[in-house]
Amino acid sequence: MEEKQEVAKNDTKGKLADKKQSKQVREMQERLEKIKEAEESKKKEEEERLRKEEEERLWLGELERLAEEKKHLKKEREKENLLKKKLEGKLLTGKQKEEAKRKQFLASGGALPLSTGESRKDATK
Repeated sequence: MEEKQEVAKNDTKGKLADKKQSKQVREMQERLEKIKEAEESKKKEEEERLRKEEEERLWLGELERLAEEKKHLKKEREKENLLKKKLEGKLLTGKQKEEAKRKQFLASGGALPLSTGESRKDATK
């Protein structure tokens, strides 16, 4: 009978130890769960940040492409206008422009246009 009592005492001690241990195990599992949740949260935040960076990079790329396209269209229009002027004979070189201005100046009687105060100051310097 003594053996049965010792076994029963050992069993109760083991049960108490199991309860304490299971509490410790539960706490450890809770800590591990919190760590896992924190890691998942960080991973989601990182993925979201990378997604936003990619969207911004694509958006900036699209803006740059549109700006290049606009610049290209402007150059094309300028080329067309230049060609049109050449065909009409209205395209003047720098020398021809100066000559046209001189003729216009002489045709107006050679009078100098009224100058502003700033240009007078520049002339006196």
